Amino acid sequence: MDDSKRPAFHPQEAERRHLSIVFCDLVGSTAMSEQLDPEVLHETMLAYQDCAEAVVQRHEGLLAHVMGDGLLIFFGYPSARDDDAERAVRCACDLLIALSALESPLPLKARIGIHSGPVVVGQMRSSSGHRGINATGLTTNVAARIQSAAEPGAIVISAATQRLVSGLFIVRALELLPLKGIEKPLQLYEVIRPSGVRSRLDAAHRLTALAGRQTELADALERWALAQQGQGQGILIVADPGLGKSRMLLTLREQVRDTSHTWLECRASATTRNSAYGPIVELLQRGLAFKDDDSERIRIERLKTGLDGAGLLSVEALQLLAPLLNLELAEGRLPYGSELIRRKTIDVLCAWFIALARQQPLLLAIEDLHWVDATTLELLSRLLERMADASLMVVMTARPEFKPPWPAAAHLSTHGLPPLDDVHAGEMLSDLAGQRRLPPELIRKVQRHANGVPLFIEEIAKQLLESGQLVMGDEALDLTGTLDTLTIPETLQDSLMARLDRLGRAKRLAQVAAVIGRECDFALLAEVAGFDDQDLRDLLHRLVDAELLYQNGEPPQARYQFKHALIQDAAYNSLLNTSKQRLHGTIAATLHAHHPDRCKAAPAEVAQHFERAGQILLAVEYFKRAADASLRSSADHEALAYTLRARALLEQFPDGDERNRIELALLLVLVPCLYTTRGYAHADVVQVLRRLRELQPQVPDAELRVQSLLHLAFSNGYRGDFESAVDASQTLAELGRTIGSSAAEGTGVGWIGVCEIWRGRYLEASRLASDAATILETAAPAARRQLHRRDPLTNALTVMVWTRWSMGYPDQALALAKEVVANAQATGQPFVICVAESLVLTSVLLMRREAEPLLDACDAAIASTQRYNDVQYQMWARTILPLAQLMRNPDSEEHFQEFARYQAAWQSTGVVTWDPFHYVMIAERQLAAGRLAQAGVSLDGAFTAAQRDLKLWLAESHRVRGQWWLATHADHHDQAEKSFLEAIAIARAQQTKSFELRATTRLARLWQQQDRRTRARDLLQPVYEWFVEGFDTPDLKEARALLNELE
Repeated sequence: MDDSKRPAFHPQEAERRHLSIVFCDLVGSTAMSEQLDPEVLHETMLAYQDCAEAVVQRHEGLLAHVMGDGLLIFFGYPSARDDDAERAVRCACDLLIALSALESPLPLKARIGIHSGPVVVGQMRSSSGHRGINATGLTTNVAARIQSAAEPGAIVISAATQRLVSGLFIVRALELLPLKGIEKPLQLYEVIRPSGVRSRLDAAHRLTALAGRQTELADALERWALAQQGQGQGILIVADPGLGKSRMLLTLREQVRDTSHTWLECRASATTRNSAYGPIVELLQRGLAFKDDDSERIRIERLKTGLDGAGLLSVEALQLLAPLLNLELAEGRLPYGSELIRRKTIDVLCAWFIALARQQPLLLAIEDLHWVDATTLELLSRLLERMADASLMVVMTARPEFKPPWPAAAHLSTHGLPPLDDVHAGEMLSDLAGQRRLPPELIRKVQRHANGVPLFIEEIAKQLLESGQLVMGDEALDLTGTLDTLTIPETLQDSLMARLDRLGRAKRLAQVAAVIGRECDFALLAEVAGFDDQDLRDLLHRLVDAELLYQNGEPPQARYQFKHALIQDAAYNSLLNTSKQRLHGTIAATLHAHHPDRCKAAPAEVAQHFERAGQILLAVEYFKRAADASLRSSADHEALAYTLRARALLEQFPDGDERNRIELALLLVLVPCLYTTRGYAHADVVQVLRRLRELQPQVPDAELRVQSLLHLAFSNGYRGDFESAVDASQTLAELGRTIGSSAAEGTGVGWIGVCEIWRGRYLEASRLASDAATILETAAPAARRQLHRRDPLTNALTVMVWTRWSMGYPDQALALAKEVVANAQATGQPFVICVAESLVLTSVLLMRREAEPLLDACDAAIASTQRYNDVQYQMWARTILPLAQLMRNPDSEEHFQEFARYQAAWQSTGVVTWDPFHYVMIAERQLAAGRLAQAGVSLDGAFTAAQRDLKLWLAESHRVRGQWWLATHADHHDQAEKSFLEAIAIARAQQTKSFELRATTRLARLWQQQDRRTRARDLLQPVYEWFVEGFDTPDLKEARALLNELE
């Protein structure tokens, strides 16, 4: 190892220290020496030692001794830190991971033991006269004995170490073990994995005692006791800023420290309120111990280890969570839609929390829910619902404007924190003064200004002490002047600014840190603050000592966080706008140029810096990245927010080709988000489509144009604007031919066919669908699905199924539908399966009037759409199902209501193209049940739809209208006959023999009743004799029976 990277320290004389000592022993080294050539063994041992030394240095420990295959590691010497025990255990965890990844002739495993306690450490002379660093005392001996008791690949720690790291690791209590040379058996724990993150208050020293919150704390501890017994609990702490929400959490953590538990903590922030799973991503990254210099491979392995430890490791779970952590898997992404991915992701995360709670009681703390993103809020709601029988307690904090979306329940409670009264304010002031007495008049004056806000009380006291207006006597605080001359800031903002002003040059550093955000790290501050290294360290130390910042870790790896959002606000707002803009620009440019991982992980943060720096194009670029990342996590609402923000910014950019290209790319993200969140018919969708149509011809990028034309074709088609849809589809087909994309060409041709069938142009639709299928079969399936997730070939085949039935080939239609379903199932693509099973097969069986097969097909379609969470086609199947049930049970009120419910849900999406089909189908069922008035309303809806050029079911509308005339008015034969003749004329014009057969059968039946038998037979017989298949279908059976009667 490079000597320049070794710790620079000079061993001191022996001294008493409290250390966490790590003993590591390589398993099977004797067997290795028998199997490996000595030279290979030597290289293997060197690699093992170098690997261990690198891990130890990363955690800032001291590799004191290397004894062949054994390692002795100290944490707490030569420099002591508050988190030495935690560093020791994390080092052990990383060491096992590093050894498993180390290339060697044989797999390497180690057993590790850790104990914490007092030793004498320093330079000592060995029997050979060599001097080296060593530690003597019982602690060293116990650590060695613990290591010998560990299984290969395991980390075992003592109870003393466990107390120091309680809640930070998942551990398994081992049986009391007698250790050689130790009088009493020791309680040992096996470390399973890291479990959580440090509280942001862990770095805070000299915290004041919690005052006036005993009732709330007692309730929280009672609920924790219930949670430990397997009765999950949730607590929401609501209070205005500065009233002690975070302080309450820290006290709770201190109170539960001696119980076996896992503590996880995260928080939302104002800068990431539109970042899907923002707090959860933070939790995962810290819980899985991600480091800035970790490779993607190491991060994936850590994710696998975490899932495996919870019993949740699967390819699907990895594919769900990897996008959250910006990881790319070899398996690629799941072929599901955004809604299914979002639901499954939430399910996996809930299962992970509950699995951790099974291993040992889990306390999950989430701060600042008033800033939480919508997806995390949904996850929380789902977790609170499911955790009733888990050893889990969720504690949340929020400001009063937050309104919880979950319903009230016995295991959930809400606590408001009121301002402190005079007694508790006095207790807090006394604690700040080191339990010295304070004049009652002083307490009252402070309280009048602070209004019971603990943060303000603390700031006033510190300012009075720092300004010299109060001095500490032995037993009391003394005024240097009179109470009347005592200067107390009028507002908390004034108090915070006064303290910042007294910091001198450190105030400037606080301002820079405030521009970066609530949290910042040493490395970024070093790049943007303009101070040399030592100066920066000194100024940061001053801010930490003044308790304006909290510090975790040591420079250059240190991270800093403002003690409270109000302190950050005070520092930020003290800057001139020009200074803020310049600093935001510097920070953004630094992140963009030198921190690609951070830009990838938090694009919204970078976007906001560019936005506030006035650099519009880069801000837009990063907001689009944030939207794309949200879509990968199936967070449509968050993606919509980022895209709208980017588009609003782009309006400040001058017109031109560059703006057009960027706006078009944004609209391609915006359109699907609007579909999901607002429906196809929403005014915003119409407006965006209009702009998309204007822009796409002006952009030379072929790929962007293809995607734009797809949206225009599909969206306008679903909305019933067929002229616009056909125009976009023709342009898409032409563009596909020009650029040599058979997928684009076939999709355009096929969608024209879809529009034609909706317009009742069956012959043309059949020809176009056949042409599209021929073109699309030459394109790779992946290329087709890249254009449209349901595969444009399936759309073309769907049109062919409908036209074959309508044009008089019911058996061919059924055979093709079954073939489409079989091919879809063979692809394994969820959306292709759903459209085939739900739309294609159920519709052809409904048209064939085969109730029992239709019921089976609906059940299968609903099962598939539920499994893949395909909301759109689940609605289709659930709309068809009651129609099938009414064919078997004609007068079921339940099934009529069910159809109405799902028809309304379908219409709420803004998709109008299937309205005539639904109206006519339910009208026929209503007639069969004698619900004549309802049937009339449904038929009115069908004819209204036909006025919008939706003529695919127009012949059927007239045929059923004729039946309605006969049912409602026994003497209105003329109106019925007119309706039947109109249906026959439309069917002949459309060349739809199946519709013609139904209408001629009805008219022939009417003429039979009027004793016009010969005319009836002459009408029906040629139509019936045209058919060459389908003679077992109800329609043809009914026609044959009528002809027999007429003969």
